[in-house]
Amino acid sequence: MPVDFQLSPSEAGIRNAAAGFAATVLKDAKKDYSKFAEHHQRFQSTKPIYEKAVQGGLIKGQVPVHLGGTGGSLVEAAILVEEMYAVEPSASLTIFATGLGLTPLVLTGKPEHKEFLAPFLSGEGAPLASLVFSEPGGVANFLEKGAPGLNTTAEQVGDEWVINGEKLWATNSAGWDFGGADLQCVVCRTTSPSSDEPADALMIIMVTTEDVKRNNPGAFSVLRHVSTAGHTACSGPHIKYTNMRVPAKNVLCAAGTAAPIVLGSFDLSAVLVGAMGVGIMRAAFDAALEFAKGDNRRGAVPLLERQAVADLMINIKMQTEACRALTWKAANSIQNGPGDYNARRELALSAKVYCSDAAVKACVEAINVVGVNAYDADRPFADLLNNAMVLPIFDGGNVGIRRRHMQELMLSKDYDAWASTYGPSKYQLIMASSSVSSILEGISSAGNAFGENEAGSREALIDYSRALIAALEIPSEFIQRSFWAEPAMSANIRIALDVKLFQHLKEAGNAGLSASALSEKTGVDVDLLQRLTRHLVAMYLITYHDGAFHATTLSNGLAEENYQHSLSFCYDTGRPSFNGFPEFFKKTEYQSPSLGSLDGPFQDAHKTQLPFFEWLTFMSVYQAGKANWYDPGFYPVSERMITGFDASSSDVLLVDVGGGRGHDVAAFAAQYESRPGRVILQDREPVIAGVMASSEERFFEAQAHDFFTPQPIKAARAYSLHSILHDWGDDEGVKILENLVPALKKGYSRVLLNEIVVSEEKPTIAATSMDMMMLAHFSVRERTEAEWKAILAKAGLNIVNIYTYPGVAESLIEAELA
Repeated sequence: MPVDFQLSPSEAGIRNAAAGFAATVLKDAKKDYSKFAEHHQRFQSTKPIYEKAVQGGLIKGQVPVHLGGTGGSLVEAAILVEEMYAVEPSASLTIFATGLGLTPLVLTGKPEHKEFLAPFLSGEGAPLASLVFSEPGGVANFLEKGAPGLNTTAEQVGDEWVINGEKLWATNSAGWDFGGADLQCVVCRTTSPSSDEPADALMIIMVTTEDVKRNNPGAFSVLRHVSTAGHTACSGPHIKYTNMRVPAKNVLCAAGTAAPIVLGSFDLSAVLVGAMGVGIMRAAFDAALEFAKGDNRRGAVPLLERQAVADLMINIKMQTEACRALTWKAANSIQNGPGDYNARRELALSAKVYCSDAAVKACVEAINVVGVNAYDADRPFADLLNNAMVLPIFDGGNVGIRRRHMQELMLSKDYDAWASTYGPSKYQLIMASSSVSSILEGISSAGNAFGENEAGSREALIDYSRALIAALEIPSEFIQRSFWAEPAMSANIRIALDVKLFQHLKEAGNAGLSASALSEKTGVDVDLLQRLTRHLVAMYLITYHDGAFHATTLSNGLAEENYQHSLSFCYDTGRPSFNGFPEFFKKTEYQSPSLGSLDGPFQDAHKTQLPFFEWLTFMSVYQAGKANWYDPGFYPVSERMITGFDASSSDVLLVDVGGGRGHDVAAFAAQYESRPGRVILQDREPVIAGVMASSEERFFEAQAHDFFTPQPIKAARAYSLHSILHDWGDDEGVKILENLVPALKKGYSRVLLNEIVVSEEKPTIAATSMDMMMLAHFSVRERTEAEWKAILAKAGLNIVNIYTYPGVAESLIEAELA
């Protein structure tokens, strides 16, 4: 099971220590701070409690051991939070807000920043830390492109950064004396961003009390102490930075690197907000239970014996247990898995949203149990409700932010709903930063599926194997493999093609060939041959046993003529272009070449101004053995094309635009023999003339058409373009589509683009290697989903859906008139 619900000795010890601290230090805190009328005075009065927390290790315990702290697991932290929040939320929040303030340092973990942690590891004093993020006006959409983003800015002036702006709701930010916390991690944006992406401007800069003292008076100021309905002894004031100057060493996250740290910090705190909700629910239940057992409201039996009251109490108890289990699971999952980070993150968000909402509901139900007596300020229910109602809007509101984050995860094409419980069910690649144990878990899961011949499992095993190598390799081994072994293998394979080595081994069958026999057949000196083939054995391309070299399934495949041509082409034509990348891009000052230009990496490497027409030969084998878009399980042809076909609109079912000699359209026509409507191939006149001159039987019609001219066939059910647009830049791609758009019938005609869609979050080697080939030889690109949306929108089209198939690099983009 992901969580052992029997507390370990360590967890039980933490729970007992927290319960003891709550019973002795926190229990009467409210009586003490309630003596003060002003909110900020109540906060200051809790300083002795905080000092005892420091002495008791509650601050050092929020820093991991490798950074000098004594911190344990997030499950242990959740246990601690529940115990303390059940007794005194307000003073407890100040303690745990310091933990949130330190989280960016914990997540970055840079040795040069250890000095900033020192005050929190000493076990003395009352050092406060704050993650200073929220601003007047809110920050829910701070990463939305085109929006203003954060107002707080940082400008580099010499070897210092100058911060200006206002912040609000940042717990502990003002410190005990309101001159600034011991450490403020200020989230801001640079005044000199590298792009218009908000994330590229985002920074985290640390401000210490020493920094505040070095600045002019007024560089840090408190504009207002905010009085809150709940947590009435905490400080989350409205503060302002005015030309606050800090040294460059205070930059925790440079521009462009802060967004994951900010989001990651709040992902961790989301779990603990869930634990806060559990603590409040527990307190509400205990108080309501005591009342329901001891009061009869002038009746014959205690209230708990009344079914309506018992139902309310049962609901609170069940919700509390469910929320605790969810919180513990989320805490364990986000640190240990299973699933990738998005799956773990979703569970953390669920804990925050579900438990905070449940806490409010539990307090209301407890009040209904007690009735009008809950209105008595001496009873805890009003305080519990006030403290509970802020949790749904803590650390990112449930409605405005947290549920939206969950929605974004669900909208992702790679969304795997139950990965946080069962591990990746779709064999998603755990990237190289993942633990070896997690990768091995994925290999086991994909291996079982491979044994069941499940689609995509073979490709998943390959991905996991690559991830395992990346996780295990040290730099020297990476260099040996990438820059010695693999280039040498490519060269040896090229030689093997010339001397027909793979064909000879294939013909030898199980007997194999000795070195001398293979030397005689290939004409290669036996000493040289042994050196070359040993390397191919070491790279698992062929095998050697019983004194002979033997073919493998892979080498037999490479003996086929079409792959021979492809390998020769890639080595002779492709490799020089890649080898020339460093020098070419250095000369162009690392700018992307003009799309479709004739002075790109290919032309530079081969000293020519000619275009790269030879690419077509490679493309013919790139797709070999892969599923086609019209195959079962890829694009639902029957549902999306055949169903709803209207012959009165047009008698054409499918037009294959730029379809070459008709490979796709022929296979489609053969596969759907009973289809309604005509199937038509279109390409340029010379290509169509060759098709018509062929003696092969055809199950489709052929028509000469240049896709840079208006489409002559109107209102067909579907127009297919297979790997057409990736050969062209955006402007040309829009022109191709604009010539197609007038032929479409709104709400009926579909545009089907069979193209690679590069994932920004989890790019595959098949997609990125093709993108590199397109860059090297065509000076064009494979596009991301966002880029496809943009180019289609310019032509007046909307994406309906993007269909994928396991192990196939290309997707099927279905679009229609906007």
